[in-house]
Amino acid sequence: MKYSSLLLYNCDMNRNIVLLFLIVLCGCTHRNQQTESVEEVVVARDTVIHLKDVLDLSEEVRLSEIADSITYIPLETKPDCLLGDNISFRFTDNFILTVPRLMFDWNGCFKGQIGKQGQGPGEDPSMYASLLESKEHYYTVGNKIIEYDRNGKYTGKEVSVYHLCSAQDSSRVYSLFRNVEEALAENSIVLYQYPDSLIWVNNDFKVHHVTRVVENGNIKVGGIFSNKTDNFFPRYKNKTLFYNFYNDTVFSVSSNGLSPEWIIDLGEYKLPNEITLYKLGPLMREAIHSSAMNSSELMTKTDGKIAVSNVYESDHYLFLFYYKNYYFAASRNLPPQKLQLAIYDKQTKKLTNVKEARLIDDFHNGPKFFPTYGAFEEKLISVKWPYELKDYVEEHRSSGKLSPRLIELADNLKNDDNPVLIVVHLKKKM
Repeated sequence: MKYSSLLLYNCDMNRNIVLLFLIVLCGCTHRNQQTESVEEVVVARDTVIHLKDVLDLSEEVRLSEIADSITYIPLETKPDCLLGDNISFRFTDNFILTVPRLMFDWNGCFKGQIGKQGQGPGEDPSMYASLLESKEHYYTVGNKIIEYDRNGKYTGKEVSVYHLCSAQDSSRVYSLFRNVEEALAENSIVLYQYPDSLIWVNNDFKVHHVTRVVENGNIKVGGIFSNKTDNFFPRYKNKTLFYNFYNDTVFSVSSNGLSPEWIIDLGEYKLPNEITLYKLGPLMREAIHSSAMNSSELMTKTDGKIAVSNVYESDHYLFLFYYKNYYFAASRNLPPQKLQLAIYDKQTKKLTNVKEARLIDDFHNGPKFFPTYGAFEEKLISVKWPYELKDYVEEHRSSGKLSPRLIELADNLKNDDNPVLIVVHLKKKM
């Protein structure tokens, strides 16, 4: 199953119910905790982006300032590839991949499914198993890691993620009860054992390397919560990146380690690790039972602090997604906090905090654009359901400002069709 920290996006009405459940789990994250000594990451803080300096500033940004064009990709709609509300996407050079394990090409045509849910060989019990594509194989990762050939046929290789053995010592077993995401890096599958470690798995499905990504301590983050747009492992060209908001560092991932690429400076706005790693569970319980929740230690130390949730890189830009933190916002009658967007120009070093986190579509005069799924291969990617596009076009049709392409697209969609990918093609590096 895909997971992320309960720190992320804790602002809608239903989240408080989830938080109450997760608090029961707090303090239990040492079950099956890896005990092998792990490599400490030394971060060379030489490439710093000072996000703290623009938090109180914002500018309108038009898509034409950073992009050349927009492409709409309606995903094919057939009985065997219908997508639900809880859909998530990942991208490769060849395919648009979804959970659960469906593949569409970049024209939106359905190309098939790899693996299936079940208890037998070549099947995964998890309905949320994700799909990875290498040059030679496909892999699904859920309760198991399973290998398939390029025709989607099960090769006979699989392993439980709860019984991964060390390549150096087969008696040492790694139990990844807190795996939140996975990626391919060179010749390895890399698993994020949230929040503390990355685990490298070789072609024989043995663990050959472990790196700790937070400082040592008695971690008490408690439960973890899924979020379909999280991407701890974005891709840039042929490189796998890893973003960790506990140390505000973007790393590149090789087959056996990490190298720091970018540091994001939040200064005094940073959510304190003292709370988010080591005291979150107890302080949540204290806040819930407090008669003055707003003045509890949790709120006084975290209200209004900033965390960056996703970082994507392109030739010309870094795209930083961040949010302002308010725990139990709905219960405190606070407005929901939305993800914000900042764009860092790698050439000019300018950092722009985007007004309302939305880019103005001056190509088609369509809805303001938020790159929900970040950047991939010089593309920014968002998703709209057909009814959203149809409603927008109907509302603005009489203005005379909509492009014929957008009107034609909306008129040919059905409300119950699969979603439409909106792909913004970034300008080439100058």
